[in-house]
Amino acid sequence: IEIGPDEFANFRDDVNNGNSYEGKAVLLTSDITLSGEWKPIGFIDSNTDNKNPETENNKPFKGIFDGCNHTINNLKISSTDNKYNGLFSFVVDGTIRNITIGTSEENGEVTGSQGAGVVGYLYGFEGNISNCVNYANTNRAGIVSIIAGQHTIYNCKNYGTVNSKDTAGGIVGGSNGTDWEQFKNVSNIIMNCGNYRNVVGGSDVGGIVGYFWGKISNCCNKGNIKATANPSSAGGIASRIYGMVRNSYNKGNIEGYRAGGILNASPTGANAINCYSIGTITAIASKGEIIGGGNNSEINKVINCYTKANTFAAKDLGDAFVDNSENANQPLLYWEVKDESY
Repeated sequence: IEIGPDEFANFRDDVNNGNSYEGKAVLLTSDITLSGEWKPIGFIDSNTDNKNPETENNKPFKGIFDGCNHTINNLKISSTDNKYNGLFSFVVDGTIRNITIGTSEENGEVTGSQGAGVVGYLYGFEGNISNCVNYANTNRAGIVSIIAGQHTIYNCKNYGTVNSKDTAGGIVGGSNGTDWEQFKNVSNIIMNCGNYRNVVGGSDVGGIVGYFWGKISNCCNKGNIKATANPSSAGGIASRIYGMVRNSYNKGNIEGYRAGGILNASPTGANAINCYSIGTITAIASKGEIIGGGNNSEINKVINCYTKANTFAAKDLGDAFVDNSENANQPLLYWEVKDESY
């Protein structure tokens, strides 16, 4: 199904009236400039139980939306009608790909309930968000506010500032799942993603994700990260992660009650492997140049990681990195050398 500017609002209304587009692909044929307040695609009521969101009242998008590398300009959302806001509010087992929200000159703003540039709430077992770029300033996350279930976030970038009173992340705000019966064995993946702007939040705040169950690999953060609540935690890649960060780096300054250059310690164990962090770490309670938050080395492991106190090159970090011709002690991820944004 091909849609252009004239059909875009009708597509949104069709989803919000109950057509989930399950099994269908929607292709965007041109750039779009929105006017006025945008009502998100999909609806999730503010009183929804996150564990059981598929009710008659809520209207998810379940299909494939391919932006075909087009841009949607002037995204502005201030409404609190939806529990989570974004271009899409509620996506269940859907795919959103190849879309850019805003530009460096016209970035948009999502200030309504728990806002992100692309998706508010991603739920289920087969969600896939890929090749998405956000320039809009938001109040939860750059790409997805919250994910529940098992999903993949791949090759996404955030250039919008994130300013939240709660959990915040440059790419994903947070993920729920492993403590829920239906998602007790899930493992999410965030891969080849980058955050390039400052992220401020109240509790768990991370350059890539606030709190997360799963694996993060080949990601970078270049924004400053600040958690303002007490207690709170901040991390260059993730604030609180139950899983692993691999082949990733942080260049931003990190500030919080607890703070880690890459991540913070998890009570069930978290690993940082082949990573480096060269930002300044500031904390009230506990900090770590790689893992902060009172690291228990028996279950929270640092493997082959480097800080600004070290001299290191791409060969020391592994095949995911290449040397940076402009900064000898700051290797780049391989995917970045193909991306002018670095």
